[in-house]
Amino acid sequence: MTVDVMALLPQVRQRILDEGIQPPGWRAGEEEHGRFRAAVAQVLVESNLARHVDGRLPHLARRLSGMMTGVGVVEPLLSEEGVEEIIVRNGFVQVERRGQIEDRGAMADDLHFNRVAYRAADLGQRTMKGDRPFVLVDLPDGSRFTAVIPPLSVRGTAINVRVFSRQALSLADLSDLGAFDKPEEAPDRATPGRLIDEAGQGDLEVLPPVAKLLAQVAAGNLATVLVSGEFGSGKTTLMNAMSLYVPANVQLSVVETFEELKIRHPHPLRVVVPEDRPDFPQMDEILNVVVTRMRPDLLIIGEIVRGEAPRFLDAINLGKKAWSTIHGNDALGALYRLETKALTTGLPHRAIREQIAAGVDLVIHLRQDAWTGDRYVAQAVQVRGLDGDGRYRLKTLYDVGEAGATTLEAVWEELTP
Repeated sequence: MTVDVMALLPQVRQRILDEGIQPPGWRAGEEEHGRFRAAVAQVLVESNLARHVDGRLPHLARRLSGMMTGVGVVEPLLSEEGVEEIIVRNGFVQVERRGQIEDRGAMADDLHFNRVAYRAADLGQRTMKGDRPFVLVDLPDGSRFTAVIPPLSVRGTAINVRVFSRQALSLADLSDLGAFDKPEEAPDRATPGRLIDEAGQGDLEVLPPVAKLLAQVAAGNLATVLVSGEFGSGKTTLMNAMSLYVPANVQLSVVETFEELKIRHPHPLRVVVPEDRPDFPQMDEILNVVVTRMRPDLLIIGEIVRGEAPRFLDAINLGKKAWSTIHGNDALGALYRLETKALTTGLPHRAIREQIAAGVDLVIHLRQDAWTGDRYVAQAVQVRGLDGDGRYRLKTLYDVGEAGATTLEAVWEELTP
């Protein structure tokens, strides 16, 4: 006989509450989760709710306990191979896997996901209330949880969980996946597996020209790099891959709002500054400390959104190299967006543009194919200062839509001291 798990859930949850049994926190170990599953099984037996399950009691207890902890019924999707995002709209669940959307159906009612959102807020030390009916919080596995609830969301609870890979892909791995090919030339989706060696180099000769340039730039700490693109285009994945080639003798500082980057460096300074947390210093203040007092040779900022821009410019105009991601429609648009974000300093527009032109060396722009979901490098551009009219002088090194771009070997020689 099929058991209606969703019908059982409210009854079991109420019995758990009545008996004062506390669900384990998100960072609880397997021992605590095991005790909670045993308590759920005991409730099922004592309340005669498991009379038709026979030998499936452990499975039912595990499923119900999972629905009362973590992110509820979608918890198993966090560890499912290839899942990049979990999307919930009024109880209907979809996942994005390698750029493609898959329907999973109505996995629970909206009340279940509303409770998940409140639980996420509580365990992340956030508050959802009338004037703030949304939450952004990082999960223990590094996934990014965002929820919007009524009345702000007019069609029930909306949840997005951004799931990040547990292991960084190398530039060779991204090459296997077609990230440095034209979309129509991209190979069938391969299984990444070409690793880099202990020195962080690997066989650079097997890499496509753009990937080889990025590996050499990272290995020599030669350039300030902006990785730009639309949402979901693979910016963080590419910067992860580049970071694997940073040698151990480079003083590396990483500042993020969520711990997304997978850094192999043995001794990095890693700082996470959560958004909208009054008990944490502001991003601008922390970056000022890191840039001026912690002596990084290379500063990696997870993403330039607001207060990161002025400190990014400070770093690259103090002789440091820095990498970051930024949203943009193309390479030039990324530079314009950086200007806009830096205007909060109060400096004249021309002065900000001069700092960007003097400090940023390369812009790598990514796109995602709307039909296939493939992510690929669309542009590689070198910034070569300003012209007489105050416009950026850009040298196109690579453009996926054009032939005959400048040879990257010449750029490598130019960047090398």
